[in-house]
Amino acid sequence: MHNNCPDHGDSESGYAEPLSARELAHNVKVALDAGSSKEAWRWIMQFLDDFRSCVASGQVPLITERPELTGDRRYDAAIAALVEHLCASVSMTIPQWTSDPERFSEPWWFVAELPGYRWSALRDSPISFKRHGVFITKRELDRV
Repeated sequence: MHNNCPDHGDSESGYAEPLSARELAHNVKVALDAGSSKEAWRWIMQFLDDFRSCVASGQVPLITERPELTGDRRYDAAIAALVEHLCASVSMTIPQWTSDPERFSEPWWFVAELPGYRWSALRDSPISFKRHGVFITKRELDRV
């Protein structure tokens, strides 16, 4: 188990340790290859939860190793943006790999296609997400 992170062995997903960014990218790729963007986004939210459930010394190993690319630039950008956002939220050094050119979405990606979503996402997206060309609303990162 990663240092100072809770054991998730009894979770629905069946994994015992918190996801690293590298494992996240792998799981997102598998989900996308299976045609499930919903499952891919669920993995991103699982990483968010896992990172937040660890103390700082347990968070570092989750983001250190450069993830492989998922094959979908939008998701690669979202993973990099999330890692940047989480690091900034705990005053942690942002890994260099988040600035790799292939980790920016071109064209911009609005995660949902709902009425009024674009305006909310343009206004509410954290700076790291905007920087990577990924637009979300505040609710996407609010977890219980």
